[in-house]
Amino acid sequence: SVGIGTVSPASETAGTLLHIADTGGSNPAIINLSGGAGGSGNIIGQLQFSDADDTDSTLAMITGTQHGGSTPPGGELNFHTQTNSGALAERMVIADDGNVGIGETSPDEMLHLTSGDSWKPAIKLENTNTDTTGPYLEFHKTDTPAEAADDYLGVISFTGVDAGNAVERYAYIAAQAKTVTAGSEDGRLTFMTNMAGAETSAMVMAAGNVGIGDDDPSEAKLSISSVASGDVGIKID
Repeated sequence: SVGIGTVSPASETAGTLLHIADTGGSNPAIINLSGGAGGSGNIIGQLQFSDADDTDSTLAMITGTQHGGSTPPGGELNFHTQTNSGALAERMVIADDGNVGIGETSPDEMLHLTSGDSWKPAIKLENTNTDTTGPYLEFHKTDTPAEAADDYLGVISFTGVDAGNAVERYAYIAAQAKTVTAGSEDGRLTFMTNMAGAETSAMVMAAGNVGIGDDDPSEAKLSISSVASGDVGIKID
């Protein structure tokens, strides 16, 4: 093995071929890759991982890319992998603004997943414990000193493109802090759907009561209401 900054490089038998160290101070060891022709989209440096039997065949790669032309410019990291018997392709990007894209080269949110396959992208949460608990998903809002009544704690939104090629939200589920008084907290869950182009509250669960067509079901455990004549009813078929 080769040592840079150290006369006692880590053992080659453990897989270390190059050991870079700063043994004379408190500075970290740094590898600086700086190259390319300059300009937005320019590849600054790469780490390539190749087949031991074919070093010209790159199986995985991490690329540093310049983004933008400001002084100083931005930078992003691109992660590439190759499927078995497939081709090398970009799988993930960390953009200059910190957004992460998986299957998406221009992420516009903190985490942006894109796929052209059926029923993809998908997120899987798996628990392998032998106890009675399982995985869970938590939406948490932190406000100081406390949330206010009716603050939104989280939303699951379902959007698509309409016939006019406009992005439209067709449904969403929203959670709110209805009452924030310590010891007397109430929550509210709203199921909203589009009806004739307008978002319409389909069902509300608030403080243990359920409202269908009733945004404030405070007078009964189940409240069914409608502004249109003849629309209220329960059908059993």
